[in-house]
Amino acid sequence: MRSILVIGAGKFGSVLAESLEKYKNEVLLIDDDDDAVDRLTDVVTDVKIGDCTDPEIIKEIGVRDFDACFVCTASDFRASMEITSNLHDAGAHLIISKAESSRHAELLRKVGADEVIFPEKDMAERTALRFSVHGAFDCYMLAPEYAIFELAVPSSWVGKNLKQLELRTRNKVNVIGYKTEQGVIPATDISRDFTRGDHVLIAGYKSDIIALTNKN
Repeated sequence: MRSILVIGAGKFGSVLAESLEKYKNEVLLIDDDDDAVDRLTDVVTDVKIGDCTDPEIIKEIGVRDFDACFVCTASDFRASMEITSNLHDAGAHLIISKAESSRHAELLRKVGADEVIFPEKDMAERTALRFSVHGAFDCYMLAPEYAIFELAVPSSWVGKNLKQLELRTRNKVNVIGYKTEQGVIPATDISRDFTRGDHVLIAGYKSDIIALTNKN
């Protein structure tokens, strides 16, 4: 269990706080909007009303006691910068700030952010990528150019197995598992024939996977 501070009870901050709570973290959510905080009183471990652009509020919270601090106020550029700086000055261990542009991210890092995230940009990229790969149900970005996809088995694979298809050699991709109603099964049996309706988890460079699925 980790202790997490979430600053900002907007759409992203509230969903983040609720999700962190779901994964058994202790969460303190703080915002200067009374109504936004009240809506989450029964959702997260603790809530507080306060303006974190005020360094005294940050000191009162005791940010050194938290494993990570999230700044989710990207729509207010000035507030985001001030809060990130206040956390840094107060000795926060790990500061993750939300940004809406590359310039904003650059400035956040300069004032103390350890990590910068772009939720809207990342989701847009993931959605575009998913719909660019034929038969994709979902994708998981591991690096800018590398991802794991959940795919419907291409018709040309049906009745064949990994040994016959030689996907790693011919297409530079790896089938790492099969997704079933019971969960994910690792692809350790290379003699298992693919059947129609299978879902596979395939890892590789995005360009190689797009090329493979467009061929099939």
